[in-house]
Amino acid sequence: MSCLPDAVDDGEEIAQPPAKSLPPKSTCSSATAPGDPSRHDDIPVQAAPDIESEPTDVTVCSQTPLLRNDAKPPPLVGEDVASHPSGLPLSSGPLPMPMHGDLPADLLDDMPSEPPPLVPTSAVLPTPAAGAASHHAGMVTVTANTEPAPLLSFAPPLRSSGPVGIFPRAEAFLRRPVEVPQAPGSLTPASPDLETVKWLIEKRRVETALRILSRPDMPAMVEVTVLRLRCLVALRRYPAVADEFARTPALHLDELPLEVRILSAELPFLVNAADVSLALGQLQELARRVCSGTLGVGGSAQGGQASVHERLHVLRLLSHVALASGQSAVAVGEIRAAAEACAEDWIGEDGGTAPARAIFYSMLGRHHITGGDVKAAASAFELARACGLQEESAAALLDEGLLRMAQGDYAAAGKAFSEASAAALAGTPDGEVPASPAVADEAIAAENNLAVCRLYTRQLREGVSGLEAFARQSPVAFLRTSVVQNLSSFYEFLTDSSWRRGTLREVIDAFRLEDIDSKIFEQPGGA
Repeated sequence: MSCLPDAVDDGEEIAQPPAKSLPPKSTCSSATAPGDPSRHDDIPVQAAPDIESEPTDVTVCSQTPLLRNDAKPPPLVGEDVASHPSGLPLSSGPLPMPMHGDLPADLLDDMPSEPPPLVPTSAVLPTPAAGAASHHAGMVTVTANTEPAPLLSFAPPLRSSGPVGIFPRAEAFLRRPVEVPQAPGSLTPASPDLETVKWLIEKRRVETALRILSRPDMPAMVEVTVLRLRCLVALRRYPAVADEFARTPALHLDELPLEVRILSAELPFLVNAADVSLALGQLQELARRVCSGTLGVGGSAQGGQASVHERLHVLRLLSHVALASGQSAVAVGEIRAAAEACAEDWIGEDGGTAPARAIFYSMLGRHHITGGDVKAAASAFELARACGLQEESAAALLDEGLLRMAQGDYAAAGKAFSEASAAALAGTPDGEVPASPAVADEAIAAENNLAVCRLYTRQLREGVSGLEAFARQSPVAFLRTSVVQNLSSFYEFLTDSSWRRGTLREVIDAFRLEDIDSKIFEQPGGA
């Protein structure tokens, strides 16, 4: 089923900038990153700050916590955040805290945030020279015959063999040539081509897709409206989303799919956080209809009923908005009611089944974790396992990691997150996109939190290299906003932070990931 970009992922929330002047006695791992010979082994690390999750991703499992300045272990609070795109860590802020995931490319799960100001791209890319070679069907590897400009002594080395491409730093990061997938149809067709538009959205080229959808000869169809809304949400242009709804006759709104109705209910909060109470009331009313099995709500199940996935989605958004409004009990009541009313089985990504009620209780536990009620979270997670959630599943391992992190046991939490990521990606080869957005979302949540745990256990370099290796597997699938934000934050601890951020930006440019805001790189010494 198609989903609009999460409005709570991303979404998907970012840790506050790590401080450069930290207590002298704590040290990070002495391992030296490749290409960083000038880096000293001992890196000071600040005492673990109190952390709360940033509300960027409504899915409780895909949120990035904000940092506080308290000295005690960080309790998780609302994710992917109080303001959708959270600010990146500044050089004077505290260390980044655990995240609950990332923003998916669905309208449904996108989180609110203030519209970010446009920042001019500062990374200077080499001028492409002539030459292009086919790598394999549907992919083109562009190469240049000129030598790259000399690099700083601490910069990562470029590939030493083979032709140098127009994205040399991106190739060094990926450790392979940059392969640009070719669209199935023309990007400037004589007549609108919706299949090409869908392909562009799948590859996160949402700006390009939106330009095609804005053509005057585009037919007035429900499908076109939904695709345009997905693009606008991915770009976090919430006022434009409101304008799109204003142009849609009220009678036609009932013809739109459930994902759009959910977006409409959450929209007041996305446009203006002060309207959180209005959004909360609308989401609560919609959640009751959706989770009670009402017919004709625009869902993908028989008779227009909502599927289990759609019910979970609206409840995640309700959880986020309820926490933002300080009315956590509203979401608790609705999640419990949905769990009790659900009699179906949940089919996992591995083909196994479990009572869907277990998934709802897992969500309830994550809601309590984000709200800071660790005891209630532990009880909900235990109830989920009692209902049939397998302990070796990605969901159960992610729950375990979040609980251990909230309790301050970062070593145990890191182990659980590592196992959760492996379980989520089991059967997905490197370089391949996961079978479903839910799989990618769980893996992103696990890897982001694993990196933060390594930071708190003084393994900074392992945290950076691990998160980079994860993004390297499939930039289109995994290099989401929350991952970019965390990497940019961690880079502030390294001497070559400017180079590393510039390299990351080049990877984003190479794959044309148009839903990443350049403001992420607006930091002292940014590339």
